[in-house]
Amino acid sequence: MSKITLIQVDPAAKVVSVLEKRADGLLGGADDQYFLIKQRGIQPAALRYADYGANIVGMTIVTKTDLIKSNPDLVRRFVRATVKSWEEAKKRSGRGGRCHAEGEAGPEPPVAQLEQLMVDIELLDSNNSKGRIGWGAQGDWDQTLALLKQYRELKTDQPWTAFHTNEFLPK
Repeated sequence: MSKITLIQVDPAAKVVSVLEKRADGLLGGADDQYFLIKQRGIQPAALRYADYGANIVGMTIVTKTDLIKSNPDLVRRFVRATVKSWEEAKKRSGRGGRCHAEGEAGPEPPVAQLEQLMVDIELLDSNNSKGRIGWGAQGDWDQTLALLKQYRELKTDQPWTAFHTNEFLPK
């Protein structure tokens, strides 16, 4: 860390700071800023936390506990629709990236969007949840909480189930 100087910039300025060589790198998503830099003709290198043993829960649906209690059917429908959309995207991405409905007219998505989708699809599964989109595994949550406690000063004694439920997933 002694060789790294961290600077704070507005989130919208992160990519610009790298492109203008005011920063050598940025903390960002493997499916987001990486591709924004690549679209500008620069081949970025990605150092993904997961590749170095710091694999934490990422893409997540977040809602208020009050909504879960007051309208569980709405939450269930939303979660199931989200899971279904990811399953369809995953299935269709293997067919040349054609992700819109069969028979639907329209242009192919830009290559960068397909590349971003493939990164997200790759990240859908963990070693603990292979093939179960949306499934929260205790091992993943335990690792996430441990890393957040160690490096981000998270103060909690709550179990992983206080932060996640699999209750609304399709059976």
